[in-house]
Amino acid sequence: MILLRSVNMKALLFDLDGTIVDTERLDDIAMQMVLKENGLSTKFKAFIGCTLDEYIASITIDYQLKQKIKKEFIKKYTSLLRKTELILNHKLLELIKQKSNLKFALVTSNTKNITTIILRKIGLLKIFDVIITCEDVENQKPHPEPFLKAITKLGVSPNECIIFEDSQAGLQSAKLAGVNYQKITIGKEVK
Repeated sequence: MILLRSVNMKALLFDLDGTIVDTERLDDIAMQMVLKENGLSTKFKAFIGCTLDEYIASITIDYQLKQKIKKEFIKKYTSLLRKTELILNHKLLELIKQKSNLKFALVTSNTKNITTIILRKIGLLKIFDVIITCEDVENQKPHPEPFLKAITKLGVSPNECIIFEDSQAGLQSAKLAGVNYQKITIGKEVK
């Protein structure tokens, strides 16, 4: 249950993939296509809770192949995003659209370009006061840096926030940042 009635509550921080919108299935589809086209095994672990670079590093140590897979993945993933109807967490969207006097931040491991495509598509591009992507930090989740950077930019303290997150890496990041968090995934009710 989400408690937003705290007098100290000033900001809500949200993960994107798997929390606000279900794009994680597109990650897997795009990656499977790229791996197959490059003659690689498609029997790798699900592409959830790790960065793109970490995932590709688990597949190959060949630098040129890593770069090729990354480039092809981003191209295929972006194409899928543009033409696929996205599944949204409607209960969380209702909370976001109420906005009231709270500040909002989006903290995602996506690139700025992919984040912008998703937010435009779901009509939330202008709702966030701060957006932190993988390009804005040196250390990605589960490191606390992404959430701490968002909190600093919002001008609030960790005890004045709640983080909504779905992955273990994101939850660990929230915990290390010293922020209250709520595990929320697509299909789970927000109360």
